[in-house]
Amino acid sequence: MQFRFAEAERLYRQAQDEANALPAGTHSAGNAIGAVHAAARSAALFGLGDLCRKMGRHAESEKILREALALREAQLGPDHPDTAAVVRSLAQLFSEAGRFPDSVRFARRSLAAWQKLRGPHSAEYAAALNTLGGLQRALGEFDDAEETIHRALEITERTSGPQSAAAANVLNNLGMLYVSQRRTVRAEQTFRRVLDIRQRVLGRDHPDVAASLNNLAARLSGRGETYDAEKMLKRALRIFEKTYGPGHPQTANTLNSLAMNYLAKNEAVHAEPLARRALAIFEKTFGPQHLQVAAELANYAGVLRRLGRDAEAEPLEARAAQIRARNNVPRPGARPQ
Repeated sequence: MQFRFAEAERLYRQAQDEANALPAGTHSAGNAIGAVHAAARSAALFGLGDLCRKMGRHAESEKILREALALREAQLGPDHPDTAAVVRSLAQLFSEAGRFPDSVRFARRSLAAWQKLRGPHSAEYAAALNTLGGLQRALGEFDDAEETIHRALEITERTSGPQSAAAANVLNNLGMLYVSQRRTVRAEQTFRRVLDIRQRVLGRDHPDVAASLNNLAARLSGRGETYDAEKMLKRALRIFEKTYGPGHPQTANTLNSLAMNYLAKNEAVHAEPLARRALAIFEKTFGPQHLQVAAELANYAGVLRRLGRDAEAEPLEARAAQIRARNNVPRPGARPQ
């Protein structure tokens, strides 16, 4: 699977190079040949940018997707389906990077575009609703999020079916909302349903299955079923490392979850290298001043204190506090997965 990502990137970059190598004047959308070439170039950029997003290369993804958006707006206008697809990808990118105000702006733009293009009962509109609902949850707007996500689920089950991958995506968002609302029983029930759908529809080694294993393991670990949680997390880690590689944020999320599970088992010695590795990945991916880094600094400091290494923990806690203060966040808290 990881090889397929590398091969896909090679093909997208090859298509981009071929478009860039066209003779001068052919990029103009004002003639038929130029329009074809502009469409090919924007398609290559969109594919490459969205691929970089999935691989956790956020800065590179943003640069490429913004270029693709500018091309499609110039060639097709702001209300074309191909333009709306790039807008939604940017909304997802900003959400994954923790840039929620930017993500909300693009999510609402995507929602308006799909309502105009396909109508308020379409699968595309439901997907945009689901993105917005996840953002409302992340911002603590739980009542609005619940209404938005339930509406997205109703449309998705009608357009794609209740056992579809699309329905599982909305249900997963609903499960995360239940976690935020501390409705733990409902959350676990929902995550089990999502895992069942994804394994049947996508296959047991799909990264979405790994994400579901992560979510369900967190519920089990929270109620003391740490050994079952460990099995799920190790399986999720194998899938993410095989699919995305050892330096992806999803790999880091799973490393962190596994570390916290070891901590719950009073096995801090096993947690330490996992938390340290997760911190290194987050710092490389998001930069040293990101809230996800602050959350992982606090987690790693907690592991060190359990090991009696208080002198090492103190500067990490101070750095986490500085990052939170810079981002106007008073208490530590990990970014939702």
